[in-house]
Amino acid sequence: MLGDTVWAVDGYGPEIGRLDVDGSFQPAITVPTVDLETDEAWSFLREELQRRDAGLFLQLMDRLPPPDEIPQIGGLLVDNAGQFWVKAYDPSVDALWLGDPLLPGAGGEWRVVGSDGEARGTVQMPDGVTLLAVTEDRLVGVARDALDVERLVVHRIRRGGGGTR
Repeated sequence: MLGDTVWAVDGYGPEIGRLDVDGSFQPAITVPTVDLETDEAWSFLREELQRRDAGLFLQLMDRLPPPDEIPQIGGLLVDNAGQFWVKAYDPSVDALWLGDPLLPGAGGEWRVVGSDGEARGTVQMPDGVTLLAVTEDRLVGVARDALDVERLVVHRIRRGGGGTR
């Protein structure tokens, strides 16, 4: 949410849009996404479920056909300058079967996009850090260690001529 506008993604397409008062989605900005084949994404998800020994979900995968499409966007945040932070979908951390459906998966590549749709830069989040909020010069996240203990982290954003770092 920025001001009185609620911004959202449907996840499957590369569009960021406004949610109208009636709840309808109005595409406004198209962002660059990562080309990932459906079979490849399904395979990444299977590997992660096997690593986690998630038997029930593996049984479901065996009974379901691979999806026709996969999400393109794994998370969306808006900073206080009105820039969109768009997480490239990673099936090994962003799939709904793997975590909190209300939060993006940890780590990954976030693209910073202006309200005009122009790319401003990219940020590679450390593995184990889930991005929660962004301001013009700080980002806030939750980091999990090897024992799954959470701690709040704040990182300074350095901006250079090549974009956000």
